[in-house]
Amino acid sequence: MTSYKINDYQEIEKNQLLKGVFIWVIHVNKIPPHIGISSNGIFYSLKVNGKDNGIPTDIILKLIEKKKIHTLFIELKSLELCELDLIYNRFKDLSSPEITCLTPIIEFLKEDSKIETVSELLVNLDKKNQIKSFFGLNLTDDFVGIPSYSKIDIQNRILKLQDVKRSNNFSESH
Repeated sequence: MTSYKINDYQEIEKNQLLKGVFIWVIHVNKIPPHIGISSNGIFYSLKVNGKDNGIPTDIILKLIEKKKIHTLFIELKSLELCELDLIYNRFKDLSSPEITCLTPIIEFLKEDSKIETVSELLVNLDKKNQIKSFFGLNLTDDFVGIPSYSKIDIQNRILKLQDVKRSNNFSESH
């Protein structure tokens, strides 16, 4: 089931990410997907094992291309850009249950803190006419949008990744 339908998208070209603000929906085919954001060619993302803070978008794109990760890019209309660095510096990782990879993005976009999924965020941005266009990379022909998922799905995924991180740390220390 799809919670946010995408009617039309184009293939992304690397140089398009150098100017403007893009929400990245990485592993868009999975429940839940991972969310990041870029501004003028610089990528930010909050993860279980830390964060991507100010990484050039071409580095992230190479990884996505190499691993053939299904990714959706949402270009936003002109925004008053504040420093994403300042927002992401306030977060360490996803170690707190109320924080998700979407939390700093919601803060950056000055959206309602009750938003729990990227679909809810996109509905809000759509209502405000803030979405400029959609782009994709490695999307299949049957791609129609973002699958439905809940806050519980997000929390379960974070817990699973934290367990993997803990077991990897344990095995490395023994």
